[in-house]
Amino acid sequence: MIGLLALAAAAQTQAAPEPVGKWVVDYGEHMCILQHDYVAAERRYTLGIRPWPLSTSVEVVALMPPDVRTPDEGDAEVTLNPSGTKVKGQFESAVDAEKQRRIAAARVRMDDYRLWREAESVTLAFGKAAPLTLAVPKAKIAVAALEKC
Repeated sequence: MIGLLALAAAAQTQAAPEPVGKWVVDYGEHMCILQHDYVAAERRYTLGIRPWPLSTSVEVVALMPPDVRTPDEGDAEVTLNPSGTKVKGQFESAVDAEKQRRIAAARVRMDDYRLWREAESVTLAFGKAAPLTLAVPKAKIAVAALEKC
């Protein structure tokens, strides 16, 4: 019992992923994606933001270690902090065994990129899985680059 409590306490105090490097904009032929890498206890994460063609939606993608548990699909919620603005949508998730990572992608409506420019962090909730909060350093500059796509 004490061992289980110690494991639970260790899980709760696990450090949040910290941003590393710079934002990268991949200017693809038919669409762009803005991405940033993160590390927590030698575990790699990537946040991607991709405008959905011909709509006001964006796809928010999280690449995570394969042992991160999420349902395969369901309701997603993206919270932009510190405003607390919540955007809801649907997500799908799967493990890419070859690259040893979990991919969770949520499509959410985003009428105004201003909300992303003002964000200091984003919290991603995929179904009933534990939410993932990631800092978004220099979001204003990064989103301005994405808007040029």
